[in-house]
Amino acid sequence: MTTARERAALALAGAAYGAAIVEAADEVRRELLAWVEDNGLTKAGWDVVGDGGEVFGSVRWNPGRVSARVVDDAALLDWVSERYPDEVHHVPTIRPAFLKKILDDVVAGTVPEPPGVKVAEGDPFLTVTPTPVAKALAREMADGQGRPTLPGLPAGKGE
Repeated sequence: MTTARERAALALAGAAYGAAIVEAADEVRRELLAWVEDNGLTKAGWDVVGDGGEVFGSVRWNPGRVSARVVDDAALLDWVSERYPDEVHHVPTIRPAFLKKILDDVVAGTVPEPPGVKVAEGDPFLTVTPTPVAKALAREMADGQGRPTLPGLPAGKGE
């Protein structure tokens, strides 16, 4: 029978193991993004294929997402009031659906950036998509290691 302390130690070790893997993966992603940017690539992508020809997945570089957000409610309200008075509530707010439409149109470039709105582009990011084959291999590797533990903590014996 596993004690509560042993179960807690397993939970802690699992969380630490997971966090370490996420941290390592994030570091690799940052390095690849820096490499892509250093080499001036605007389109980049790789299919990851094993020695035996198994497709493990793909890695794609994506430009940062462009979005618009309201930075000055009063300025935007004045702008919408002049151009679209029926879209302004009498409690001086812009209807949420219309605000979304304006922000989407600003991002699309079909409406000029009105006062009180700022367009910003997010940082580039990677999309990593493992295939079921890669997931199964990773699971086999994890299963082969047994339950994660940390030195000095009880590993738990199962039930």
